[in-house]
Amino acid sequence: MIESKLKYEFSLTGSSLRVNDMVLFASKYVSEGVAEFKSDKGTTNKRMVSEFKKRIDNLTRNQQLLFIEGDFSTQKHLAFLSACKTYSLLRDFVIEVVREKFLIMDFNLTDTDYLSFIRRKEVDHDELAELTDLTQGKIKQVIFKILEQGGIIESVKSKEIQLQILERKTKRVIVDDNPEWLKIFLMSDSDIQSFVN
Repeated sequence: MIESKLKYEFSLTGSSLRVNDMVLFASKYVSEGVAEFKSDKGTTNKRMVSEFKKRIDNLTRNQQLLFIEGDFSTQKHLAFLSACKTYSLLRDFVIEVVREKFLIMDFNLTDTDYLSFIRRKEVDHDELAELTDLTQGKIKQVIFKILEQGGIIESVKSKEIQLQILERKTKRVIVDDNPEWLKIFLMSDSDIQSFVN
């Protein structure tokens, strides 16, 4: 079972998935230990760097290496994994709402789904209830952007849930860590079990 952190952390607003930028950052960070990233304009976004570092640190060594060396589809999946491992709010939403809808073949994700999820979570998570409307809106916006950039939904506009097709080696580095993480890619328990076996 994937442990749920006691408190939700909201620093994910520091950056959406930004797969290409994250790969550039990871290649220097993993091989040289250099935790910096300069944009095309030569500016450094400290918040983005801080979030990238946290996400990369949450990947296993094999996941990090595959993230740097894999094709774009693999990089996208592992960037999404890193975000779900870093932010338990995102992970819970994906497993409890997006995956559940996908498994009953309801592919239309709505703002109401998100709102109902947040209302349910506020019971156990005071930190959610304490957020301003502005921050709540920003978190929702970034979560949907991450889902879009991770290919989990077709677009922020349509919010249509997409079938996930993972490369075998991507599944392997996830299973070696914890097979439960395959749930964020909307896999059913039986599909996870058959892959593990």
